[in-house]
Amino acid sequence: MALCVPKARTSFDGCGPLTNYKQHSRWQILHVTVLLLLLLPALSEGLAVSSKIEPVHHRWSRSEAMDPNGLYTLDWHIDQKDIVFTATANTRGFMGLGFSHRSEHMAGSDLVLVWVDDRTGKPNVLVRALFAVAYKRQLQNG
Repeated sequence: MALCVPKARTSFDGCGPLTNYKQHSRWQILHVTVLLLLLLPALSEGLAVSSKIEPVHHRWSRSEAMDPNGLYTLDWHIDQKDIVFTATANTRGFMGLGFSHRSEHMAGSDLVLVWVDDRTGKPNVLVRALFAVAYKRQLQNG
């Protein structure tokens, strides 16, 4: 697994915000569960516990070149509670994007496919959630 170090780069090298994702440990989940169990009696007796947590990165954005030539770029920004992705590629076929908690691994990724209909010229997005089970290189024509 590549060590991800913040640096300026012009191509996708497998290091980015999604590559350092870590799942919650059992202790963190247990801690939250115990905290909720302790708060339930107070809430049932009419005591109000309120908290408003402001988003940390409500105006954050990022752009990455997904190939060495910069022909496939991915831009994203946070818009209040949503993350908005814009993928740009010069293609006459389809474009795919995957999200994984493990760096450089396609197995276990959540995938999105987009394409432009040849007949209507309208963009399409595959609505179903896909789940990759393995990585397979694309075969080159010719």
